[in-house]
Amino acid sequence: MEKVLTESTMNMLLGKDQFTSDQERLSSGILSEGVSLFESGSLVPIYEAEMKNYIISESKNIRNIVNNFEINPNNSYISEDGNSLNIINGKDIIQVYLEDYLTDEIDSYLLKKF
Repeated sequence: MEKVLTESTMNMLLGKDQFTSDQERLSSGILSEGVSLFESGSLVPIYEAEMKNYIISESKNIRNIVNNFEINPNNSYISEDGNSLNIINGKDIIQVYLEDYLTDEIDSYLLKKF
């Protein structure tokens, strides 16, 4: 059974998180388990940057907001539920919902890959 993990979870499993000391990580066994899952092919990383770039290039909603309000979409992140892209514009966060066809494409891609 394969598992899909976000980039931040992969960083944690590979020892790149800032919140857990090396001693705690090694003693809990999280790192060794994560590495073995990764090496066996059961754990497949999905990089948020690649997903975000795809969403920015394909979403008509995001293109309209970026063009009409002259906002930089690169300073953004995907929402936890994956249904929107949150663009940071100064002190504001603009939540742009993704079109159904786009979320369907992403879901279909993930189902085929995993």
